[in-house]
Amino acid sequence: MYQLDLDKYNRIFTFGCSYTNFAWDTWANLLASQFPDKEFYNFGKSGVGNYYIANMLMQVDEHYNFTSSDLVLICWSFPEREDRIIDEYKGNRIVWTNSGSVYSSVFLDENFINKYANPVHYQMQSLTVMKLVENFFKSKQLDYAPFITNSLHDKKLSLDQPYDHPYVLSRHSFKDMIHKVQAYPSMHEILWNDDITVKERAMAKQYKDFRDTHPSPQEHADVLKAVFDYQWNEPALTERVQQSTDAMNEGIASGDIYTKRWRKVTYESMPTIKRIIR
Repeated sequence: MYQLDLDKYNRIFTFGCSYTNFAWDTWANLLASQFPDKEFYNFGKSGVGNYYIANMLMQVDEHYNFTSSDLVLICWSFPEREDRIIDEYKGNRIVWTNSGSVYSSVFLDENFINKYANPVHYQMQSLTVMKLVENFFKSKQLDYAPFITNSLHDKKLSLDQPYDHPYVLSRHSFKDMIHKVQAYPSMHEILWNDDITVKERAMAKQYKDFRDTHPSPQEHADVLKAVFDYQWNEPALTERVQQSTDAMNEGIASGDIYTKRWRKVTYESMPTIKRIIR
């Protein structure tokens, strides 16, 4: 749990994947709703991985120049994602790939996956960017709070394996960082004890034809309370969660859950807070 004086910051920057910026309110939006007088910038993007998050963080620092009056919050994504800029529509649009897991990406064909996709690569890439980001904030003596979507712990890649195990050998120099990352607050651990089937069963019970394992507004509020030691304005938070949950259920019922029209319903209830969606 992070003990931060959230009241002292003038600007709040959030980074992550769809667990940070989604069709309904996330922990980032709920946190910002508690501080309507602060500037809030949400740079989360659905489907991206940790290389994208680190890259966007550096771009934002170049533009906004983080200072001691800023708070940067990072929810690291799942490792096995392929972040790259591609030339889409024959030069008419340059975009970042953001289709989630490399193994189900619409941007990659089977040949690429079979030849290049490797869980050790993605684990080490994530550890590399996390370590670089940690050192960046240390060097600038700035406050930031990292947490993660899941535990980033794969038993076959565990350091508990014998040292000559090939996976451990390739990761041995990262053992300190691995222990740090595995100590980060984990959304999956907080909400479902690292068992996503808990969420899947709950969704199947609650909704007839809708399946989505992203945390609900209430679950995002639960994460906020578990990650940050802060005296939240409970009535305002409860009201905000209820509004977002009602809008989410309305979107599910109408079949219009992921459209821009529905996003407008949930996000424009905080007109005083600045948003930049990338």
